[in-house]
Amino acid sequence: MWVSLEVTHSIVCPTCNLRNALPGLRQQLKCSHCRVDIPVKEAFKGQTSGMRHLFGGHYDALAEAVVLLDEGHAGTGIELAMDYRCEFFRWKPRCPECDKPFSEAQYTDPAPAITCHECGHTLPIRIPDEKSAKWDPRLHLIINDAGENGDPRRRETPAAAKPVVLSCAACGADLSLDGESREVKCEHCGSDNYLPDELWQQLHPGEKGHVFYLIYRVDPRLDFQLHRYFFGPNKARYAAKKKRLEVSLHRALEDFLKPDNLATFEQVMAEKLDPTLRNMILSDTRLTPAHLEIINRQNPEADLELAGKKNLSAELIEKLALAADSRVRRQIASHEQLPAPLAIRLASDAEETVRVKIAGRQALLPALFSTLAEDPEASVRAVIAARADVAPEILAKLAHDSVAAVRAAVAANHSTPAPALGKLARDKDEKVAAFARKNANYQPGFLARLFGKN
Repeated sequence: MWVSLEVTHSIVCPTCNLRNALPGLRQQLKCSHCRVDIPVKEAFKGQTSGMRHLFGGHYDALAEAVVLLDEGHAGTGIELAMDYRCEFFRWKPRCPECDKPFSEAQYTDPAPAITCHECGHTLPIRIPDEKSAKWDPRLHLIINDAGENGDPRRRETPAAAKPVVLSCAACGADLSLDGESREVKCEHCGSDNYLPDELWQQLHPGEKGHVFYLIYRVDPRLDFQLHRYFFGPNKARYAAKKKRLEVSLHRALEDFLKPDNLATFEQVMAEKLDPTLRNMILSDTRLTPAHLEIINRQNPEADLELAGKKNLSAELIEKLALAADSRVRRQIASHEQLPAPLAIRLASDAEETVRVKIAGRQALLPALFSTLAEDPEASVRAVIAARADVAPEILAKLAHDSVAAVRAAVAANHSTPAPALGKLARDKDEKVAAFARKNANYQPGFLARLFGKN
C-alpha cells in the first residue's frame, strides 16, 4: 500500500523572529531575512516520543494518516519549540501548476524527477539518504524537496516596495526604512534604532508555504505496527474512535494474514500484544490452520482460546475439531458454525464430554438423535432425553433405560407421550415416578383414579 502526505512546515528564526517556510526535510535553514542559520533540529529535541509528532513516537503523522484519515483529509496540526508549525494531508502528489494528480506508477519507481503528463511541469524527487533517514527511515522518497543544499527556486521575501517613515526614538526625526536591516541609524542624531517585531513582520510578511510530499510504501508489517500505536496503555485516548480503528485494523489484517506473510505474522505474534488487539486478531475469520499452527507453537493454550471465538473460518473449525486436546474438541462441538459432517464425526468422539456437547447443540441433526440415544454413556443419553425436540418414539425407548437419571429426564420431558409416562409413574425409583406423575401429559389409569392415586 502506498501512502502519501502533503506537507507544509515552517519555523521562526530565533534571531529576527520571522517565519521561514521549510522547503522539505532539513536539519538547518538559512533565514531568508537575516541570513542566520536556523537550527531546525533543535525544535524536535525531546519530541520523538510525544503525541502529535511528524515522525516517530506512537502517534506520528504516518500513523494518523494510515489509521484515521481518509484520502484528502487533514491531519492534526503540529506545533513544537521555536514556533515550529506543520500541516499535513493524506493526499496524492499533485502538479502545482495544473493541480492534476501524478499517477502512482510515477513515484513507485524512483527517478530524479517527476513530470506532469498534463502540463509538462517537473518536480524534483529526493531519494532517501543518510540525512533524510534522520527524519524518518521509513521514507520511500520525497517529491519537491530541496534537501540540505538549498532550493534554487526558493524566492527571498521582497523588501518593502516603498520606504517606510518612522520617527527616531531619540530625537524624533524621520527614519528611512528600506527593510534591509533591523538596525537603522538616525541621520540626524546618529542614534541606533532597532525595529520592533510588529513593524519588521509588516515589512516582511513571510514566505509562502512550500508544499512537498512524503511517499511511504506501507508493507503489512509496518501497517500492523502503525495500528499497534493505538492500543495498549494509550488506548483510552482513542475510545471515541473505536469504530474507525476496528475498520482500519480489519483492512490492515487483510494483507497481514495472507499466506505469503506468515513469517511476518510469526514475528509479530511472538511480541507482547495488547489483549484487545490480540483478541481482534484471534477473532478474525481469515485465520487459517497455518496461522493456528504458529499461534500454538508460541502458546499451546491458544487453540482453546480460538475455539471459543464466534466467527471462525470453516477451515479453522475443521482444524480445531480434529485437535488432540479434548478440551478444544469439546469447545468447538458447541460452536454455532460447526458443519454437519464435523458434528456427525464428533458425535462418535472418544471423549464423553465432547459427545455431551454435541447432544446439547441447539440445532441437532435428526440422524444424531437415534445415534446419541444409544450412546454407551448415560450422561449423553440423559441430555437427549431432556430435549424438547426429540421424537416421541425415542423418548418411549429411553423410558426403558437401565439408568434412573435417563428415565428421570424422560419423565420430566413434556414431549414424552402419555403411555410412556404411565409406565414411568410406576417406576421403582421414587424420583422417576414423581416426575412422571407431575408431568402435564400424564394420564392416570382407571384404578389410580378409582382409588384417588395419581
